[in-house]
Amino acid sequence: IDSIENLKLNLYMQIDKVTGFLKKVNKKISGINLSYSIASLSIPYFEGDIIKSLKKKSEKEDIIIVIDDLERKSSNISMEDLLGIIEEFGKIDNTYTILITNEKEIGKINETDKKIYSSFKEKIIQKTFNITNYSYNARRNIIKSTLNEIDNIENQEDILIYIESFLSKHKILNLRTIEKSMKFLKFILCGVDLKELKEIEIKAIIVGALSIVIEKIENL
Repeated sequence: IDSIENLKLNLYMQIDKVTGFLKKVNKKISGINLSYSIASLSIPYFEGDIIKSLKKKSEKEDIIIVIDDLERKSSNISMEDLLGIIEEFGKIDNTYTILITNEKEIGKINETDKKIYSSFKEKIIQKTFNITNYSYNARRNIIKSTLNEIDNIENQEDILIYIESFLSKHKILNLRTIEKSMKFLKFILCGVDLKELKEIEIKAIIVGALSIVIEKIENL
């Protein structure tokens, strides 16, 4: 998301059925860009309707909003504006916001962001959970479960060790990156007759498939 307007638009589409419906219709109607018309509406309209829709929804059920990768937000998004919206959500009954972030990375590009976040954290955030240990078991489980879904692959344990070695060599620790790259690998391997290939050729396909996704996500 590269702007505060797009953030509001995405939130609005998640909580408003009519807007979500128009978004789906837009995909089916050629030559008519309904989503552009929606996005071009004034932001105050969205802001008011987001709060209104959340209040209405939270009367019937708990609402949980998760904002991930806060430290990687676009430079076009003001940290103050972003946290201001989150603060507004916190005033709505039965509405909870979870921030997932690597705090050490906040402010590396813009020092002001770090100051604003630190000030906001002291006032607003009620609970903080620090994850300090990396789970290699989680990484292995992602790889193993994906390989189990590939019918035509043999020597799964050897392939699993090879993939783990590849990820370790390039210091790939993000579990979401690993999950996405494994899904792409599954897509590729399911379309190949692996029995016709040598082990070195299979490993070349694995490295190629994983690299395509990892290089894109991790900017390597």
